[in-house]
This record gives sequence, C-alpha cells and structure tokens, in this order.
Amino acid sequence: MTRPEGSRLTPIRFLYRDRSSHAYWLYKCDCGNEKKVRESHYKHGEIRSCGCLLKEAQESFPARLTPEMRRKAGEKSKGRPSPNRGKILIYEFQNRPDGRKRYVTKEELEEIWRGRIVEWD
Repeated sequence: MTRPEGSRLTPIRFLYRDRSSHAYWLYKCDCGNEKKVRESHYKHGEIRSCGCLLKEAQESFPARLTPEMRRKAGEKSKGRPSPNRGKILIYEFQNRPDGRKRYVTKEELEEIWRGRIVEWD
C-alpha cells in the first residue's frame, strides 16, 4: 500500500472487515501513536495523521477569539435588544431578494397591504 502525499500514517497490519466489507488497518503515526483507520479513508487522503497534525496547526495559528474576547463580546450585546426584533422582513420586489429590504412591524405591514404606505427609505 502506497503512502498518500502529506500522510503521517504508515500501515502496520490488517485488522478486520466490517459488515459492509470496509477494511480497517492499524496505522502508526510519525509521532508514535497508533490509530485504527478505514482503508478507503487512508487511500483517499481523508485521514492523514492520528490527530497530531490538527493539534500542530492549531498551535501554529493563534485563536481568533480568545476566551476573554468571547466574554467581552457577550457583555457588549447584553442588555441591548436588536433594533429589528419582532419585525418582519419584506423586500421592495417580491422576486428580487437582492433588492432593497425593509423591516416592518405587523401594523406597518397591514398599512402596506392597504396601500397607505408605499415609500421606501
């Protein structure tokens, strides 16, 4: 079995076939861990390591939102309701959602249906 490009896994031995005839192998990662992987996932490059590759990638890129930043973001939004809460979204042209939008209350929507409100901001 040839090793896919970028893979850190090396096949050790065949384990078994499941009811659907999928073959499972035991692989050894370059970091030393062993992992049971379905053969087709290995061949197609869907699994490239025991999980160490993901950990290294996460360590090399800093998290965009640290726990402190998430906490501060939550504090900012608390106590301030959305300006469009409880309103209905309507479009200027029914079949063109890329057009202008307007949020209206139920009362304003009734006025629009009656033809009393027709202007768009």
